[in-house]
Amino acid sequence: MAQNPVRDSDIHPGVALTVPLRCACPSAAQAAAGVRYLVTYVLDWDDNAFTVAQRFGADYQALLHANGITDDTTVYPFTTMLVPLKDPPTSQIPVVLPAPPAAPPAPASDLVPTASSSESSRWWITVGVGAGCSALALGAVLALFLLWRRCCRHGDRNTKTAPWQAPAKGALMWPTVEAVDVREAVWSLTVHDYGDLERATSGFSEEQRLGNSSVYRAVINGGAAAVKRVPGDDMGAETEVSVLGRPNHSSLICLSGLCMHGGNTYMVLEFAENGALSDWLRFNGGEVLGWSQRVQVALDVAGGLNYLHNYTDPPYVHRNLKSSNILLDACFRAKLSNFGLARAITVDADDDDIGLWMTRNVVGTQGYLAPEYLEHGLIGPQLDVFAFGVVLLELLSGKEAAVAPDNDGKVVLLWEEAEGLGRLGDGDSAKDDLLDRVTAFIDGRLGGQYPLDVAVAMLALALRCVAREPRARPPMAKVLLSLSGMYSTI
Repeated sequence: MAQNPVRDSDIHPGVALTVPLRCACPSAAQAAAGVRYLVTYVLDWDDNAFTVAQRFGADYQALLHANGITDDTTVYPFTTMLVPLKDPPTSQIPVVLPAPPAAPPAPASDLVPTASSSESSRWWITVGVGAGCSALALGAVLALFLLWRRCCRHGDRNTKTAPWQAPAKGALMWPTVEAVDVREAVWSLTVHDYGDLERATSGFSEEQRLGNSSVYRAVINGGAAAVKRVPGDDMGAETEVSVLGRPNHSSLICLSGLCMHGGNTYMVLEFAENGALSDWLRFNGGEVLGWSQRVQVALDVAGGLNYLHNYTDPPYVHRNLKSSNILLDACFRAKLSNFGLARAITVDADDDDIGLWMTRNVVGTQGYLAPEYLEHGLIGPQLDVFAFGVVLLELLSGKEAAVAPDNDGKVVLLWEEAEGLGRLGDGDSAKDDLLDRVTAFIDGRLGGQYPLDVAVAMLALALRCVAREPRARPPMAKVLLSLSGMYSTI
């Protein structure tokens, strides 16, 4: 995603994609020792330095040297290991394959290896099996993470053995518990070394810290990244990994790697160059988001929420949507972030209705919380719809979701202020008065550079989203459809 500016929805036949791969050339010392190739190999669960050397017929000590490790270094699944070879790899590399079913021979073509290229064919079979093993290893990474989190919270109170077996020299660490519930496959997570993250963030210095958050700017493999530090007693890290640690929507911030160190979890996230939406709406000096950018942000956020509510398994409620948790990338495309409060939601098997449930632990930010959540602790997708309506009002007005005036200290909620604009319906003189009030409500920094009819339609949509009765709010699928129509007028 970092190497390709094209969005997921814009990929079609004929689009050229840049695919980054780890590549290295033999050093002068390696070349002098006869090494001509450095093969990149992704470790599976059964792999360690010794077995990899055996598999490729490589010199064991040369392999250790090429990867900067020793014979007592613990190596982890999904790590890319460099294998120094004097000769090209061949199809004789041991791979266990199931017996294939009988099938007629495929017709020869430029894209299918023919009988004359049997070596190439066997090599691609090896690659395919390796890719499958890598996918399984990724799921195991998440299993290790969930187990580690459980051990951090509960220690050894419920176990008679240590949570980890002592690894053999060069071997993989393996959990001793009998089963770990892993619901989703993790496709592209990297296990980072803490020392590397410390160097990437200049020792987690204040200069690299983003605002007052626990997120730090980092440079990893020459590219910008964000490293989020989550305390060991914070259960939100598991939820964030569950939501983000898989192929996801382009409007969700991307999680690329993990590190567990000193009781804390460190998540390596996509870096959003333009920061939080809240800063652009209120604190970015003379720079102002234009009308088309605001509609695009609304469309991006709606797409991300629609994905969470309808296309993840299980569906999720973000539960902490606000303008400070909406990040903008270099092209001002919106990314949902901070999934620590997200919760999976149930679906009735009989009618596919998403259920509601109650909680006594009401958390969130004032101004974004729906009435039914504040009064009864009800949680469901409509909670996100309400918060999204408040974000729409912020995009329209440039105001904060909640403001405490200086005179009496009473908190003024933006959605309640918008309610006072009146119903957006037909009328004669009332309609003119309504348009005047809508114009006064819209951010003056836009300088009137927006289509009034579309602004009125967006305000009407926002008011439906913040309806006091949850059933009166539209589902995110309909919100997304409405915004798509508005965006097409830009």
